[in-house]
Amino acid sequence: MDIAKNIKRLKLLALEMFFPAVCLNCVKYLHSWEEKDNLLCNNCFNSIEISEIIHRPDPSILLFSVGSYSNTPMRELIHNLKFNLNLRTQKPIEKLVKNYIKKSHLEKIISRENSIIIPIPLHKKRLKKRGFNQAEIIADILGKELGILVEKRLLERVKNTAPQIEMDGKKAREENIKGCFTTHSGVMINHNTARISELIIVDDIYTSGSTILEAAKTLNRKLKPAKIIGFTLAKA
Repeated sequence: MDIAKNIKRLKLLALEMFFPAVCLNCVKYLHSWEEKDNLLCNNCFNSIEISEIIHRPDPSILLFSVGSYSNTPMRELIHNLKFNLNLRTQKPIEKLVKNYIKKSHLEKIISRENSIIIPIPLHKKRLKKRGFNQAEIIADILGKELGILVEKRLLERVKNTAPQIEMDGKKAREENIKGCFTTHSGVMINHNTARISELIIVDDIYTSGSTILEAAKTLNRKLKPAKIIGFTLAKA
C-alpha cells in the first residue's frame, strides 16, 4: 500500500469538499482521479484529436503538431499553462505527447543518435516574470519520451519582443521576431558537434511560423544541420 499516495488523496478529497474540481473547458465537475489529473472531463480530453499530418511550412522545415489550436480543450490546457501559470497541466500535456508519438510518424523520421531538441527561449525578463518557459516543459516531455538530449542554453533570446499573439498578420509577426535570437557562444553541446545532423525546435503553438523559422535561421548559421524539425503542441 502506498501510504504517501493515500494521504495525498485524502488531502485532495478534503480540499474538494470546499473547492470541487471542474473541467477547464466545460466546467463540469470532475469525478474520477483520471479526470482530475487531466484537468478535463473525459469527454473534453477525448475530443482532442491527435493529428497525423506532417506539415511543410517552409522547404527547410518539417512541422509536427500534436493537435489543432482550434480545439477548445487543447487551447484551454495551453492557456492555463502559459497565462495562468498552472503547472498541473504538465500531466495531460505529457499524455497528449505520448499519444502523439504512438500515432504519428515522428519516430520513423527522426534520427535519435544525431538529434538534439532545442526549445524556443523566453527573454530573461519574461522568464523572470513567468517563472518558467512553457516550451522547455514541452521539450523535456518530448526528450524524455524519445530519449533525445534537450539543449536549453544554445539558443538565446536577446530581444524582449512583444507577444506574437498581439501582432496583426504574418508580416508584423516576422518583423517583430526578426533578429531576436542568437546562439550562445559559451555553450558546448554535450555531443560531438560534427555528428549533429538534426535539430528539433520546440514551441507551444505554431501560428504563422515566424518564431520557429527565425530560430531555424539562427541555428542553421551555427550548426548547419541536414534536417530541421519543428514540434508544437498545437497548430493554428
